[in-house]
Order: sequence, then structure tokens, then C-alpha cells
Amino acid sequence: WRTRRRSRAVDIADAAILASPLEPIGRNLSWRATLAVALGTGVAAGLVSRPWIGALVAVATVVAARVRGGRIVLLGGAPIAFALAKFTSDPELAWVAVLLVFAALVYECAVMRGGDPTPAGR
Repeated sequence: WRTRRRSRAVDIADAAILASPLEPIGRNLSWRATLAVALGTGVAAGLVSRPWIGALVAVATVVAARVRGGRIVLLGGAPIAFALAKFTSDPELAWVAVLLVFAALVYECAVMRGGDPTPAGR
């Protein structure tokens, strides 16, 4: 009889970490990358909805990327905008909410892909 060797367990994911929802997990974006992400999300938001919403999303993206704890603008702004849209019956504010979530997703993807070698803790 031939005995099989047990194969080593292979990790398919990183270990879980406890992190603040206000700080990105990854690296800081350079100014060039920050402006590219902000411009991209702002233009996309402006094309999908109104130009002023695109400008608002672009500014919120820059704040989220460059100000410590600024991610709250994207993560907290979306539910606030959605609640205001519900109470005021203004569909444009619902678009703000949806596009802030879109900007948060694009920003997180950019941070996870890499940036400056500075850790995201700033």
C-alpha cells in the first residue's frame, strides 16, 4: 500500500484585519492618480446625470482621497443624499447618492491597485 502525503493547506485569501471604514485599505494615491480618478468619476457622473452632480462627485472624490478620514464624504454622503431625496421627492439627490457609491467603488479599486509606497494610514 502506498500512503499519500498530505498536501499543505493553501491560503486563498489574506488574513482578516480590523480596519477603520474611514481609512482606505491599500496605498495612498498620488496627486496625479487622485486627479485622474476624480476627473473620471466626475465626467462619468456628469454624463449620466447633471453636470453639477458630476462636479460634486469629483470634489467629493478628491476630499476622500486627500483628507484623512475623508472617505466619510463618499460613504456617509450617499445615505444622506438618498434620505434627502426621499423626503424632498427630488430624484436628482437620488442620483447623487448612487454616484457617490460609484465614486467610492472606483476610488477603492484605484487604492487597491496601488499608489504611492506610503501606507494608507497617511
